[in-house]
Amino acid sequence: MNAQTRPNGKCESCQSKNVQVQPYGSPLGQNSYKLSLRIASGHNVHSICEYLSKCYAKCPSPSPIWCPSGKSCPSPNVCPSGEICPSPNADSLPYLNLEGYVMEKNVQLVWLPVARMAALQDKSVKTIRRLIDEGLLISVKRTVSSGVNHTTKCFILVGQDMVDQDTALCHKLGQSPKYLGKEQITIHDREHTCLFVISYNKERKVEHGKVR
Repeated sequence: MNAQTRPNGKCESCQSKNVQVQPYGSPLGQNSYKLSLRIASGHNVHSICEYLSKCYAKCPSPSPIWCPSGKSCPSPNVCPSGEICPSPNADSLPYLNLEGYVMEKNVQLVWLPVARMAALQDKSVKTIRRLIDEGLLISVKRTVSSGVNHTTKCFILVGQDMVDQDTALCHKLGQSPKYLGKEQITIHDREHTCLFVISYNKERKVEHGKVR
């Protein structure tokens, strides 16, 4: 699926280019922290729903009328696309298996930096950015700390297969992911628990009681 072939959204909110994240378990109300992230690729909120629907064979939209196929759903459980259709009480997305990767649990979505995605796919960063521009990869922009400064980076949404590849690469290179705390990301009025991996640390080896 790319930006040229995906169906158009059915409402203004679907076509929005922004999503919000906030720390997992943060209190509700006016004092709750929220950060707006810009969808950096040729996608929008509606196409992210399409991506999640294909990954998990379930429509993440809370609407009983419109599903990511862009077609009207005749019932809460049957969709013209053949996918499981949305309902107000639909189960949330399944959790990713992060064992041996990070210490966090109950995470549904993982975002990797562009440079890491390039390494995993054996492509150049320039090629990955072109794929983002063409709408073949879904990404968001956010500002993260970089030493004493801050920088804006692109992060790409990945599924279980890429998480498994990154886990294997970490073991091969002796690295451990450096990530932000769990956050709730709001996509099409539904919250999903996500994790942003911002960089990688070299693991220290212990030999004869000394840390190397």
